[in-house]
Amino acid sequence: MTERVRLRGTGRGAHSIYYDEAGSLVIEWHDFGEEAPYESANTIRLDAASQDALSGAVDSAAMPSGEALLHALAARFRSYFEIRAFADAEAIPFEAEVDFRP
Repeated sequence: MTERVRLRGTGRGAHSIYYDEAGSLVIEWHDFGEEAPYESANTIRLDAASQDALSGAVDSAAMPSGEALLHALAARFRSYFEIRAFADAEAIPFEAEVDFRP
């Protein structure tokens, strides 16, 4: 796993991006704390082909990858929700998961 890069976020919770052990790009939003009715973790994972598509859609000239892609995403997007909406709009496939804990 690489460093976690925090996004500026909007509202409650924490928004971050990183690479997992398998090399997937992970974008996540955790909502937790006393004000949250329950703890939840929302993630999307992008494989190598989807990472290339996202990179090209974000900056077709530079095609950032690795740590550069993390920082390019953090500079352009404020939250998990913005990246997910962008990936949807660009028809970039990803795997989504939500984990709830009481």
